[in-house]
Amino acid sequence: MNEAYPSNFSMDEFNSIRSYSGKKRYALDRLNRLGEGSSRIVFQIDNEKALKLAKNPKGLAQNEVETDGYFGQMDITAEVFDYDDAHDTPYWLEMELAVPINKNRKKLESLLEISIDELGTFLMANDPKNRNGQTYAKLIPQSRMDELWEHEYVSQLIDIVGNIEMEVGDLVRPSSWGVVKRDGKLTPVLIDFGFTNNVRAHYYAR
Repeated sequence: MNEAYPSNFSMDEFNSIRSYSGKKRYALDRLNRLGEGSSRIVFQIDNEKALKLAKNPKGLAQNEVETDGYFGQMDITAEVFDYDDAHDTPYWLEMELAVPINKNRKKLESLLEISIDELGTFLMANDPKNRNGQTYAKLIPQSRMDELWEHEYVSQLIDIVGNIEMEVGDLVRPSSWGVVKRDGKLTPVLIDFGFTNNVRAHYYAR
């Protein structure tokens, strides 16, 4: 058994359980539950890793997005260490453990070094899906636009908006973010980035 796991938790045993209810019960009995939404449950494995377990097709779809190798090239998202590759879509994934920002807007702005309002306006102005992009672009001086294009975090968020098609509203929501320590520095990272337009259209739209 991997020594990084709690003494009574084994990923091999977890994976040997075939039913979702069995996996859920095993994790609940051995791990600390950090949170639960309509589609996934998040557990703490240790001081470095969290386990996201899908509850339904919506959760499977979001796990699939978050295990896309595209995100492995980014610093702005929590790192995915491992995931279920025994199925077409992953039942679970192991993600870098982060301290959630929750609703703390000021903390997120301090870490990103940009106001949420300005970030949202910039992303809307440069979202290829947004027909009103030019209207938003007029709200930010061109000199500031140029500065934001060079901003480390903002440039990566633009890539996510364009290539993964996440909604701008989700990207600027503090609850989508957490804080990790990298190279001794507190760093903001997206911890919930599986809710794309495609997932929304297929699993949430009525």
